[in-house]
Amino acid sequence: MVAQHPTESLDQIGFRLSKKGIKVSKTTLRKRFKEAGVQSMKPTSKPLLTSDHIQKRLKWAIEHKDVNWNQVVFTDETSFYMKQVIRRVWKKRGENYYVSTIKHPIKIHAWGYFNKKGFEDNDPKHTSKMCKRFKVDNGVQSLPWSSQSPDCNPIENIWALMKLKINKQPPTSMKIFMARIRKEWKNLPVDFAAKLVNSMKYRIELLIERNRDYINY
Repeated sequence: MVAQHPTESLDQIGFRLSKKGIKVSKTTLRKRFKEAGVQSMKPTSKPLLTSDHIQKRLKWAIEHKDVNWNQVVFTDETSFYMKQVIRRVWKKRGENYYVSTIKHPIKIHAWGYFNKKGFEDNDPKHTSKMCKRFKVDNGVQSLPWSSQSPDCNPIENIWALMKLKINKQPPTSMKIFMARIRKEWKNLPVDFAAKLVNSMKYRIELLIERNRDYINY
């Protein structure tokens, strides 16, 4: 039932069961879900795949299924948003307390790259014209990447992990925010890089096998 109606609340699921003559409380439902390893969470947002995207993703996967990913450098950029920390306040009954909020949250752009041996920091000297010149002078080839395919790029897993850790204890200033981003990047373990690179073979295989949907990465 959960697989068929993943967005329904416990009340809605209970009501649906009651129509089938099955009476069960929310507490029991919650307990049974926990036993089955089912939990409530925010759905993952991913780009919508058109038929054209699906065809191009499959074509890309077939063309790159024999790539030696140990020789590939993965690079990408992302944006980190500083969430506003809303704390509870004491107030008298019937009294309203308004908190000033930031309409446009603070955003920091970050860039980084890694290979099987580890992670490289997002220092500006690694980017833009100098980076492009280095690639030209040293014969480094750019690997074409399929559009609408964040699930195929392992660096997306890195950004997701960093954002998860940072948001557990939201920074309260720009200085702290930037320091946290640098800290989380530097703390990424080398074996995590190797694990992500090794996953590329399986990502490609899954993409070819499914041929239409996002893969679970």
